[in-house]
Amino acid sequence: MNLRRFVIILFVLMSVGALSAEPGGDVRDTADRLAASIYTGPAMHTLRELSDGFGGRLSGSPAYNHAAEWAAAKFRSYGIQNVRLEPFTIPNGWVRGIAHGQLLAPVARTLHLESLGWSPSTPAGGIKGDIVIVDDVSEDNVKAQSDKLKGKIVVLDVHKIFANGWVKVLPSLEASYPLFRDAGVLALIFPDNDRNNVLNATDPNWGASLLVLPGAQIGMEDWQLIRRSLETGPVTMQFELQNNTSGPTQVNNVIAEIRGRELPDEWILIGAHLDSWDYGTGAQDNGTGSAMVLDVARAIASAGKAPRRSIRFALWGGEEQGLLGSYAYTQSHLNELS
Repeated sequence: MNLRRFVIILFVLMSVGALSAEPGGDVRDTADRLAASIYTGPAMHTLRELSDGFGGRLSGSPAYNHAAEWAAAKFRSYGIQNVRLEPFTIPNGWVRGIAHGQLLAPVARTLHLESLGWSPSTPAGGIKGDIVIVDDVSEDNVKAQSDKLKGKIVVLDVHKIFANGWVKVLPSLEASYPLFRDAGVLALIFPDNDRNNVLNATDPNWGASLLVLPGAQIGMEDWQLIRRSLETGPVTMQFELQNNTSGPTQVNNVIAEIRGRELPDEWILIGAHLDSWDYGTGAQDNGTGSAMVLDVARAIASAGKAPRRSIRFALWGGEEQGLLGSYAYTQSHLNELS
């Protein structure tokens, strides 16, 4: 029910300026009819179709591509004629494959481990090495420890690294990856912060760029075991990742437009990101937003009367990789701005 309430709030605010016949017309009557259409409409079914039908929709993946085609077909099924896929290119395509890891010493134990997004594969058979914890990714610190890091697997203490917020630290973290590679590090491990070894398997990079080293995430409980074990001696682990990576990959934004009857070159833009992270269902982030956009489009199209201004509906890709799709949209439509 919260989804529909949010849709109604969004729609009513938007409809006041867009749908009235005249500036002083009966806006309330129009808004009430269309809000009622949304409140009793198929938004929850649409969300279920998207989340259950396609699951996690990583940009450039087959799941995302199929979801974009589905969304375009949805817009057309509402009677909207102007529907198109607008392509943009991400630097690298990436699809998750297999991952497994083991702690070898001082105890043998299977690790809760998954690949980080846009990580390359390990060599066949995996990587084996002793673990070193790093809690400072500054250039000076990484270079000062280069002898200690050579031939090791680095576990990044993200709790300490991000103690002052991840936004400020992220550029330094990304800049540290080639420093670790040049120091001879075998791989990078990011501990998760959730209890009970729950994994999120997120992306430590922005921009759909491949990591320069194999990177994995381990569960918090496993991380704490490693930390405790290092207090008494060396800790050795082994892991293997097999992911599918490609070079520049086309991703499509989905754009639909209902042309305005009086001011067609003025737009109201309603958008959400269609992509999601692949390790979840994509229901809340951001299936709900996509379902809102689709249902507002359905309600307006079913009103049977064009709005005063054009209304454009956008479902963007590449949000999870750093707002890539919405940025590409702005660059493609610069000529529409004064």
